[in-house]
Amino acid sequence: MARVRNEIYRVVNRSGESIFRFLSSCEDKRGLSKLARFLKLSCLGFLVIVISACGKKQAQPEGITSCYMIAESYLRISEISVEPNPTENTPQVKIDAIASIEGDTAGSFVKEANAFIGKDTLILKAADGAFDNPKEEITGKFFVGNYKPGNYELHIKAQANTGAWDEEGVNLKVSD
Repeated sequence: MARVRNEIYRVVNRSGESIFRFLSSCEDKRGLSKLARFLKLSCLGFLVIVISACGKKQAQPEGITSCYMIAESYLRISEISVEPNPTENTPQVKIDAIASIEGDTAGSFVKEANAFIGKDTLILKAADGAFDNPKEEITGKFFVGNYKPGNYELHIKAQANTGAWDEEGVNLKVSD
């Protein structure tokens, strides 16, 4: 691989020198000076990029080309359970879910979790009593006694100590 890179480097370098000499001679001719200067600078910039790319190996994960930093960890809400659903004239529903940090969890933990329908919000609790782990079972009881029968979107939102958020929604049917 290094031999191929060096060969590409030499070919591009020789070609670049030839193009640079030709465009420099065109600059001296009347009428072509501005166009030649523009082309020369454009080609020179392109050659610098190609030569520098051939001269060093880029450290990137296999098969990924990106100009963005790859997130090492993220927060995910899963295994959402809302009981009873439909509510069958029950004034409150029990919410259970798991909030977990996926990927590199070093120093990260779930910091808080909430459930809400519209502006009505419930602060959920960690099942073990404290938000201090990268994976938390979260639970709470949401009062729906004052809701009219119908379908509602119940959202669960959690935050990690790193500032990352996740939000998932589930359909809740309030019934008589």
